[in-house]
Amino acid sequence: MEESHSPWDEIEKLEMQCGDVSFSARWRAFVLACGNAVLPGLPLEARGWAEAAAKFDRAPWR
Repeated sequence: MEESHSPWDEIEKLEMQCGDVSFSARWRAFVLACGNAVLPGLPLEARGWAEAAAKFDRAPWR
C-alpha cells in the first residue's frame, strides 16, 4: 500500500474498508487500543465500558 500524506486519500481508503463485515469490530478494537495507549489513567468505570464493548464484539451471535 502506497503511503499518502493527504487526509482525503486516507479517508477514501477507510471508506473502502467500511463494507467489510469485520470492519466495525476491527475499528472499535483500534479505537479502544488508542484510548488505552493515550489515556492510561482512565477511571475504572471507563475501563469497564471498554471491556463490555470488547465482549460484545466477541459474542457468538455477531
